[in-house]
Amino acid sequence: MKSQTEREKAYRKIREAIMFGNLNPGEKLAERHLCEMLELGRTPIREAIRQLESEGFLRVVPNRGAYVIKMSIHDIEEVAEVVGVLEGYGAAKAAKIITPKQLNELKKIGAQFNAAAKDLDYDAYAEIDSKFHDFFPRIIGNAFLVTEIRNMRNKSFRLRAPKTFLFDHVNEFVIDHEKIIEAVSENDPEKACDAMKLHVKRAKDHFIQFLKENPWLS
Repeated sequence: MKSQTEREKAYRKIREAIMFGNLNPGEKLAERHLCEMLELGRTPIREAIRQLESEGFLRVVPNRGAYVIKMSIHDIEEVAEVVGVLEGYGAAKAAKIITPKQLNELKKIGAQFNAAAKDLDYDAYAEIDSKFHDFFPRIIGNAFLVTEIRNMRNKSFRLRAPKTFLFDHVNEFVIDHEKIIEAVSENDPEKACDAMKLHVKRAKDHFIQFLKENPWLS
């Protein structure tokens, strides 16, 4: 249990350093420095690095070490396009099979999202937004889709600074969510798919515009 707790601590701290820009794209992780900074041994550090590599935050080069993933705007465009397809598929399938109980759960998530937006509560917004996007692959029972979407989102929307900037456009995302919920409640898979794809594209477009204005982040 202790080693798992240490691994989780290492994972969380390194991930936060990447998301807050304390570790820059392309930067090499110095294992000894991480051990000293986190007051942990090499084993939990290495386990955390493996997990972060699988989630798209790091790239491990044999005999050279781990590097923070550096993605071009073109890379982000491509990954976000695939995210849109996968999330659109999830929303479409959910629209076909959603139960009244599940629809009520989705509407509650939507209401919580709207409340966080109204209160300008970024932390609550980020948490509820993740719940919203996880909802569709979860209710269709596709664990692989949940994992792939999370990993791809980590690759394309991994930095917290631009994600915080996206909160400036939260009213647009509120409308997007409402349209997705409406389409699912109408059991309209095509409409749900299109609404989700448009939502992902909107977030991607704002994200890329921010990176163009702040090229040091990409």
